[in-house]
Amino acid sequence: MKLFLQFCTAALACIMTAACAVHVEPESPRAIITFDYSPPETMPGSANLTFAVVGAEIVGGKRGTPIPLFKTFASNMTKDFGEILTARGFSVKGPFQDYDIMTYTDKEGADLILTAEVEFSSDTTQIRPSSIGRLNGSIIVTCHVNLVAYESLTRNRLWTKSVAITPITVELISRKTYPNGASLATLLVNENKFHNDVGRALEGQYTEVLNRIYGYIEPESMTIVGEAAKKLRNQKIAQ
Repeated sequence: MKLFLQFCTAALACIMTAACAVHVEPESPRAIITFDYSPPETMPGSANLTFAVVGAEIVGGKRGTPIPLFKTFASNMTKDFGEILTARGFSVKGPFQDYDIMTYTDKEGADLILTAEVEFSSDTTQIRPSSIGRLNGSIIVTCHVNLVAYESLTRNRLWTKSVAITPITVELISRKTYPNGASLATLLVNENKFHNDVGRALEGQYTEVLNRIYGYIEPESMTIVGEAAKKLRNQKIAQ
């Protein structure tokens, strides 16, 4: 009888273990997040103004290496600025990684520099650890973009547009344990589903941001900014 009870207990344990194993969801594959934008219409060569595109800069937050997902968001934005400007009828130079690598000829050959300052912030106060160290809750991610145009030789700012977009809220149920908590950067590296959810939400925001930027870069208004840039340049040359 004793042996029978031991056998039943062991069998029940095996069944429960197998049942638990069946219900554990496999790790999500890491998605390829794509930030890309196509302007709605094209007016090639209709605006008599040349822009040099300089790489968007991630600003604010803690010092250190930018989160790869956010860095890609900003760098792809730089690429798509060129497409927007071309679609709006402007001539384009670049993109250049930053202003300092531009030669004097590059700067002289452009009327205006177009760049952006991109700031990401996150609210992790709704995340709570479970009894076994896994994290549950939601994280709010916010992105704010300043679109900036300045005269190419003096580097004086002549035009700025602020693009604030709706914050995204992403649910988190971590697969790994974090006894001491975890930063947003750590979670994006270690939690594939969370990374995918944040990335896909940002893909939608990327399109929203670029649509608004396309609307701001109107030939009529930018021509006025270009005239102000020429006055600044002539003053510099006259000095």
